[in-house]
Order: sequence, then structure tokens, then C-alpha cells
Amino acid sequence: MAASTAPTTTRRSGDRVEQAIDVAISAFLWGIRIVVVLVIVVGSFLTLSSGRYGIDNWISFIREGATLGAVYALLALGYNDREASAAVRQLPEGVAVADGIKQALKALAKA
Repeated sequence: MAASTAPTTTRRSGDRVEQAIDVAISAFLWGIRIVVVLVIVVGSFLTLSSGRYGIDNWISFIREGATLGAVYALLALGYNDREASAAVRQLPEGVAVADGIKQALKALAKA
């Protein structure tokens, strides 16, 4: 019976080591997340407070980001660059990403 208690003790200390490793990995990943969020927030604040970009620039950035989102979605669905770009160019300005993808897919289905 003494032999059966030794592996159990080893397993328990192994579990503690695994738990410590899991906690260390989790803490490290949370640290990275916090640093990334801080960099984004501080960078955005500094950019906004510097006055380098006006509201027109920010609207343009958002619009271009939505356009790129639609293009990337079409590329992920298997369309090539030319087809995706042509379909997205036909979209009206200010369309949301999800609506733009739907409209682009309808245009590509007709072609």
C-alpha cells in the first residue's frame, strides 16, 4: 500500500506545477493584452490631441476600413482581388460592412 501512495503524492505536486504554469501563462497573456490596449488608447489620444487629423480624415479612415473589411470578406469567400474590388467599388458610400458584403455578393452572383 505504501507504493500506491507515492504516485498519488507525485501527481498532486505535478498538478500544482501545472497550475502554477497555467497561472503564469495566463498572467503573461493578460499583461500583453493590457499593454496592447494601453498603446492603442495612448496612441489614439496623442493622435487626436495633436490635431494632425481632422474629422474628415477620421471619417475617411472609417469608410476605407469598412471597404477593406468587405474586400477581405470576399477574398475569404474565394473571390479574387479583381472581382472583390470591382464589386466593392459599386457599393454606395457609407454602407455598413455587413450590408456591403451582402450587396457585393448579390452583384457577384449576377455577374
